[in-house]
Amino acid sequence: MIGGTHLLPAKDDAISEVAASLHDRRKVAWIAPVHCTGEPAFAILSKTFGSPYRYAGLGTTLMIGRQVKAVDAMGCALKQLMDEIELQGYRVLLEQQLPEFESEHLWYLQHLHPDGLQFGMAL
Repeated sequence: MIGGTHLLPAKDDAISEVAASLHDRRKVAWIAPVHCTGEPAFAILSKTFGSPYRYAGLGTTLMIGRQVKAVDAMGCALKQLMDEIELQGYRVLLEQQLPEFESEHLWYLQHLHPDGLQFGMAL
């Protein structure tokens, strides 16, 4: 699966629910979420999926063949994730910007959940 999950404004427990659904219920073989997924979701998806996770943030090229590889402009493998301190700072900045994202992303999360169900999210 390649694409943006629009989990940027979601809380960690909601992201974990979506990640578990994709991995356990939907049996997604591998995932390469793009930039609008957000750094906290990158970390949770990476933890949930393990080696089938491919970082596909801004500037990443995905090499698709027998195996899916994420590479930079020089062709070097990417395993880019923020560490815990960087994630904390990211979340602080995101919460300051959240009102700008809230209505569009909340609608998306409520109506296009991987299980096709509507659900409420506390932002």
